[in-house]
Amino acid sequence: MKNLFKMSLVLMAVFVAITFSSCSKEETAPTVRFLAEVDAIDSYTVDITLESTDATSFAWSYGDGSTSTESVSHSHTYAASGEYTISVVATGKGGEATSSAEVVIVASIEEIIAGTGETGKTWVLTQAEGSYSGKIGVGPVDNTLPFLPGQDLIPSGIMEMFGLGAEYTDEFTFYKDGTFKIGLINDQALAGIIYGELTQTIVATSTDPASLPFCAVSYQDITGSWALSYDNLVVNAFNEFSTGVVEDVTFTFGESSNVANLVLSAGAYVGVKDLSYPVIPELGITEPINNSFYIIKEVNTNYMRIAIGMNGVPFLNADGSPSYQPTEYPIFMKPTMIMQLVLVPKAN
Repeated sequence: MKNLFKMSLVLMAVFVAITFSSCSKEETAPTVRFLAEVDAIDSYTVDITLESTDATSFAWSYGDGSTSTESVSHSHTYAASGEYTISVVATGKGGEATSSAEVVIVASIEEIIAGTGETGKTWVLTQAEGSYSGKIGVGPVDNTLPFLPGQDLIPSGIMEMFGLGAEYTDEFTFYKDGTFKIGLINDQALAGIIYGELTQTIVATSTDPASLPFCAVSYQDITGSWALSYDNLVVNAFNEFSTGVVEDVTFTFGESSNVANLVLSAGAYVGVKDLSYPVIPELGITEPINNSFYIIKEVNTNYMRIAIGMNGVPFLNADGSPSYQPTEYPIFMKPTMIMQLVLVPKAN
């Protein structure tokens, strides 16, 4: 009887051991979830906060063709704007768990201007027609960049009428690495008439300079650099359309408003060349002068509106009044007005 009792105890112990061993092999399935937020400083970077249990490995896909095996919270940077799906597969001894999230990367001004490819993005001038009517014109040197009422400087067809239609073929290419190239199909640059007269490089002049104060000057293709600045820009100008005096005008910018100061290297320009003079001893210019500036007033995937400092008054009389005759008060190197032009992406 005692032996039977002992045998029963042994069998019970074996049963308990087997049961305990079976329970320890039942693994808990992993869990995973994450939060994806666009970084507050870098709008092309997404910060990923990971929460997971019982996972031993992770397989991430970021929706742009890149993957990783990050096992902690981390960040991912995209090369271009767009809508992306981020997904992760968490694997553990108890199986797999998945999670995904959608993120939207908004294109920066830099991407809109230069694109994302190595070939850059090329822009050309367009006429004031269709949706661009009312976006091209002239106004005073003023922070608000206003137009003068009814002063469309380049209405549709006027460039061809005045013999300067070929300048619509001039190409301005921006590259994402900060380089910039001007491609002049006919080795001519569209320029302000006073700039052309003073530098004595005029190739062609509009038939009516009073209505269209442009000319074409000899110029070669050039490679330079470009950048955007949001710092205040102070311009010393003679405001022919408002105050009529030489004064400092301050331009302010805000990245959220899509308005920026386009900074180009020496010799480079967009649209119309002006306010950049070589050494001209007879006019008192002993060192090169570059007072040109370019303000991006509006930019999107369809067009870019550029506000350009231009000179319309070469000299001042002794009393400060405008003069078109040489006197002892030259102001041809100062902006007297701002012209706004529209460029569009070149059609492939």
